[in-house]
Amino acid sequence: SSPDYSGSLEAIQELHQLIHDHGARLAVVLFRNTSHQAWTPLVHQITEGLKDTAIPVWDLGETLLKNHSEQDLTVHEIDKHPNEIAHKIAAEATLVSLDKTDFFSRFIVLSKR
Repeated sequence: SSPDYSGSLEAIQELHQLIHDHGARLAVVLFRNTSHQAWTPLVHQITEGLKDTAIPVWDLGETLLKNHSEQDLTVHEIDKHPNEIAHKIAAEATLVSLDKTDFFSRFIVLSKR
């Protein structure tokens, strides 16, 4: 059976409400440097669970693995955490997503008052 991430989804939605109540916005970035099938249930449940909400979800998996192998993106064969290459790609992709969605436009308008 697949892992159940409904608790995580509920926590994201609660966090979104708290952040929204304070005039801020939330985006979810799925930063995965592997195509391992263990990610599939999480990516699917979070993406599907948030698709009709005001919370954007950006899955960086395809972007990270487009031009690099999983080995290129990890600290070491023993430590599978993302390395500096993965972090740089993730930062650039997140910035592009923020820009494409006009994520900060509301805050820029508010700050000009």
